[in-house]
Amino acid sequence: LNMTLDGYMDVRLNETAACLDNAKGNLSAEVDCAVDDNIFGWSLYDIWIRHWRQHFPEQQIAFLSHHRLLDRPKQVLKRIESHLGILHHDYANEALAVQFNSNRCLGWHCPSTRSSEQYSHGYLVPDRMKAFFAPHVDAMQEELSTAIIDSDW
Repeated sequence: LNMTLDGYMDVRLNETAACLDNAKGNLSAEVDCAVDDNIFGWSLYDIWIRHWRQHFPEQQIAFLSHHRLLDRPKQVLKRIESHLGILHHDYANEALAVQFNSNRCLGWHCPSTRSSEQYSHGYLVPDRMKAFFAPHVDAMQEELSTAIIDSDW
């Protein structure tokens, strides 16, 4: 199927939302809905976090803040290496200073004068996509509020 993002949203956004409504409260069914949507489903982090937490012990999962990675990349990378049990790498400071997201802001909470956020790559996030993801972002934040998130990093 070859279409634009708008065309994909027209076809899949409502289908995925309906699937999730029908699956509400059944994590396995919610995961099935997410897997079925190759574009939006993998960004339903609240569902994936609950799924991972159901199948893995907390000590095997590490959630970290992108802000901490931006502020202290070397420290965070060393902690990730320790968590994974791999050898530490000597990262060049120049490499650690490179940022893909140069405005240091992710998501829809970045300052903007538009009704849809303008990302650094030039695309707009349509309001209907925001409406679809907003409850999932809230649920993800709630889920992470009870998780161990790099507090000792």
